[in-house]
Amino acid sequence: MLSVLLVLSLAQPALDTRSTWPGPLLHVHGNDGPEVIAYLQPELDLVAVRLSIPLEEYPGAVSGAVAHQQLVSDRLSAAVARLGGRVELSRRPTHVVYMVVGPGRELPGLVSALREALLSPSASPDEVTAAWLRAERIALAGLEIPAARIRHELWSRFQATNDAGDALVAVRGPDELEAFWQRHYLPDRMRVIVVGGTDERTVISAFSSWNSPGRRAGSVPTRSASLEPAPQLMAPWVGVGFDGRSIPPAALAVAAHVLDEALRAADVREAAAELWLHRDGAAVVVLGAGRPGSSGTATVRRLTESLLEIVESVAEAPDDIAIDRARKALRRDLVLATRTPQGLAEVLGDFADRTGDPGFAAAVMSQIDRLSQTEVRTALRALANRRPLVVEMSP
Repeated sequence: MLSVLLVLSLAQPALDTRSTWPGPLLHVHGNDGPEVIAYLQPELDLVAVRLSIPLEEYPGAVSGAVAHQQLVSDRLSAAVARLGGRVELSRRPTHVVYMVVGPGRELPGLVSALREALLSPSASPDEVTAAWLRAERIALAGLEIPAARIRHELWSRFQATNDAGDALVAVRGPDELEAFWQRHYLPDRMRVIVVGGTDERTVISAFSSWNSPGRRAGSVPTRSASLEPAPQLMAPWVGVGFDGRSIPPAALAVAAHVLDEALRAADVREAAAELWLHRDGAAVVVLGAGRPGSSGTATVRRLTESLLEIVESVAEAPDDIAIDRARKALRRDLVLATRTPQGLAEVLGDFADRTGDPGFAAAVMSQIDRLSQTEVRTALRALANRRPLVVEMSP
């Protein structure tokens, strides 16, 4: 379970990032352009370019980053399609991500299309307003999903616990979007991962013209009214978050996988145990839902107690076979996820975004290989002994 991010202000244990997997990485960081990290595979025909921008917005608020993606999506997709490629856009809690994939020989054109979309999107006021409205619908739809609402609330509580609120930004309407983009979409805030069929000279040349537009807009609001749609609840939902600071990330990942398996074996509805990682900390989050049609305070509390009891029982008597199975499954998932240029770019970029270290993915892979059952048992006990954050929702 390695797919979710969380902002924390906690101490993260250091990792040895000297592992040789996937191989040597090329680092390019100009004075006025994005940081570029490349893993060159000249024997391949495809190349993937993943660009991310750190941007933390209020959970529940309309996302200025999603509005930007809605604004540029069609034009960027058309420009990349003319080169034989495709585009994928996504929003993470701490980063906005733009991915383009296409023929390796077209890397300069792919990068140029991405640059134009990010640094100088041309749009009329009506187009900006339409993008804002689409982003608003996306925000509303997300908050109507119980699991998403639980994650939003847990994330907010972790942020409050660690006094991170002042770092968050938000926009209150389409008239603020241009200032928002000009302030945050700057080349020196961007990280690019390039993987696949290209060479060092082409990579350096492709990003040599990524200069800053030379202007920063005035400040944008750091507080805004969040959207508050009622989630569509047919059953109680509970989320429980355990602070993972000082626990090795690889051990946390295996522990989360073991807990996920235990929740499903206990027949908990909508069960999931997730690892949330960021450069300053980590957490393991457990989710579950009750029986459809049930409601009431007592029912929700029983569900919370059930989730906590499962965590405690696994921590008290961890199954060594389950631990070994989880360790192997995580390694397999990482290997399978990195078999294509796009997959490898996503793994390298995602871990770099979470931790600030491009070598973190390699370090986690190496640690999983060497991880002992004792280390995982220790991680499980440490989690169970920490006071959890609990979010409960009922119809």
